[in-house]
Amino acid sequence: NEKVWRAYSTANRRFADKVIEVYDSGDLVWIHDYHLLLLPSYILRKLRTARVGLSLHTPFPSSEIFRTIPVRDELLRGMLNADIVGFHVFEYARHFLTCCKRMAGLECEYHTGGHIAVRDHKRDMLVQVSHVGIEPEPLRKAQALGATDGASMDLIQKLRDLHESGATVMLGIDEMERLKGLTLKLLAFEQLLKARSASTADTSRLVLVQVGVKARNSTPAVQDDYEDLREEVVDIIRRIEEAFPAAVRFVELPTISLEERMQLWALADVAVFSPQREGVNTYPLEAVYARRESSPGVVLLSEFSSSARVLNGALRVNPWNTEEMTLALELACTMSATERSARRERDMHFINKATSSA
Repeated sequence: NEKVWRAYSTANRRFADKVIEVYDSGDLVWIHDYHLLLLPSYILRKLRTARVGLSLHTPFPSSEIFRTIPVRDELLRGMLNADIVGFHVFEYARHFLTCCKRMAGLECEYHTGGHIAVRDHKRDMLVQVSHVGIEPEPLRKAQALGATDGASMDLIQKLRDLHESGATVMLGIDEMERLKGLTLKLLAFEQLLKARSASTADTSRLVLVQVGVKARNSTPAVQDDYEDLREEVVDIIRRIEEAFPAAVRFVELPTISLEERMQLWALADVAVFSPQREGVNTYPLEAVYARRESSPGVVLLSEFSSSARVLNGALRVNPWNTEEMTLALELACTMSATERSARRERDMHFINKATSSA
């Protein structure tokens, strides 16, 4: 779409104009995400000695997908004009390196310190992989402060009431977009309820609370996808409710603050994350930290989540395998306190060691 490409290029040029306007010699220009992949090229046309970094916080496609993009050469050259490109998952870095090899004929080599260098003519462009961390102290303060929004306070009270009734609370907090895997999560939970019912196990004390948050990058295309996804989610929930009344509580919020999330995670026996693909998401780390001093919960994590590489105490699953995810949900509900504590200890070790400022 030529019109869309012109708009994308124009937006990148405007960012470049502003960077050039405020740039001082010796500054480091740090660019974030796929919205500005052309920016390194535009900056270097005017500032030949500028140091430019680029961080991608979203999945990078395989070369088989990237090569189908009509403007692939322009996008790849823009990224190669940065001095360093950062990814959160090695898989995505590998996809980028393969694109460099197959589409630009560039080789890579490994350097000490965890860097990978792409040899681009007479210069090396560095590639680094590092998972983002969290800062424990701000999370502790946020949890102590608590929620102030009325809708969130009502939801928090509902979770407290569920706990007091003896229910096992599973919690998901996700943006309402397809890659978050909400339908996969609901289908596995439905299968769990059916399996428990067939074995005459009690299903009345098992509740999934799913919070859907409006996607941050809202565009007409995103809105269309949201409407389709919401229709699917509501259909599955309606089907579950007909067979198992009150088993799912679905709440939509326009936004959700850190304070609200920390209060909710603290009340979750099982935090469930089922993304189909993901760049970076600190919610699983928040879920672990929120229960650092109370009885340990369980984090069930899609193997496609970036956090699955660092949270060794989480139960990792393939969300596309409904049977596997159903068994993992059952295990999470019945796991002994000793095992839950051991898993939390492993995850807390990473959280305290690999902070965002480390």
